[in-house]
Amino acid sequence: MGKAARAMVGRPAAPVRRGPGGLLLWRHAVTALLHPEALPGPPPSFPFGHPGIKEPTDRKIGKGVMVLGFLRFGKKPGGDGPSNGASPEAGPVWREEELAGVRLAPDLEENLARLKEIVGTSYDAVFRRFRVSLLGGWPAAIVHLNLMSNAAAIQEAVLKPLMFESTLAGRPRGRDALGVIGDYLLGVPETREVGDLGGVFSSLLAGGVILLVQGETRALALDLRQYPQRPVGTSEIEPAVRGPREAFTENIAMNTALIRKRLRTPNLTAESLTLGTVTRTQVVVMYVRGLVQPSLVEEVKTRLHRIRIDAVLESGYLEELVQDDPWSPFPQLGNTERPDRIAGALLEGRVAIFTDGSPTVMWLPVRFPDLIQVGEDYYHNHY
Repeated sequence: MGKAARAMVGRPAAPVRRGPGGLLLWRHAVTALLHPEALPGPPPSFPFGHPGIKEPTDRKIGKGVMVLGFLRFGKKPGGDGPSNGASPEAGPVWREEELAGVRLAPDLEENLARLKEIVGTSYDAVFRRFRVSLLGGWPAAIVHLNLMSNAAAIQEAVLKPLMFESTLAGRPRGRDALGVIGDYLLGVPETREVGDLGGVFSSLLAGGVILLVQGETRALALDLRQYPQRPVGTSEIEPAVRGPREAFTENIAMNTALIRKRLRTPNLTAESLTLGTVTRTQVVVMYVRGLVQPSLVEEVKTRLHRIRIDAVLESGYLEELVQDDPWSPFPQLGNTERPDRIAGALLEGRVAIFTDGSPTVMWLPVRFPDLIQVGEDYYHNHY
């Protein structure tokens, strides 16, 4: 042992110097994480609260908690609608079940006034009045959200036929105005009738176009959606040397189509549901009948239906609510942005979960060998 080492051994330990709020600051942080409702006030040695905390007395802001100067927000586990305390000046808060109970009126102007009241001051809501030439200039209107619908298709498949290109000599006998318009005049691939404001806004907020006609207590929901989106690109997180290089996008319809292109079997099933009381996010459960265990499909759908949160903005929101143990160090669900990996998982009897707005698709269940496997393993010889 050298002289310096012997000197350090014989020297008494220097006292540990702590700041005036060191241990107390950590105690507050742990308490805020585990029991935010029991968080005490700031220590008296700091007249303006803890260092870095701007609000010394009010630790809770909305649904967040101040921890070490950062605002921590948690996902709301339950609820039937917006949970923030909106001021009366912001306008009424409309819930889906309330809108579903309001039937459309026969008066066109009354229906338009109701819709304008609900959308409030939103600048992107488009109300277009016109007259149907076939019905002798009968008043009608379309409602859609700007850049959520295909403007060119609205002009060519809806407005042009109804206003200028009506070739029928008269209305077919025994047919109402809405039936004549939907069956004889519109060039829209998919239409459906809705009779309440719940159905109207369900289609409108998904990018559909609502057609209202004077004297009709129903409306036509036209599927002319065109979301802003990016094209299919290459995978950046999981690059490949051999095999396809396509990657999922934020468009759930395009993502499911990438799987349909690979698995051309009628047994490929894609079931859709909506989650998030505010975001109304579309979630698709995909599996192959005959390859998957029916009990696995039912368990996945049961867990998804039990989720009650305000927002689903990414697949990670669902991952922690679907898996068995969120605190496990081992992944319990697989995540990928490559369609070929999802196709391979489906062929092995797994279940895939697609989330609208997320290029990451989950699949389950996961086994330990899956954690050390990459997408290229499907294309290389193992010997």
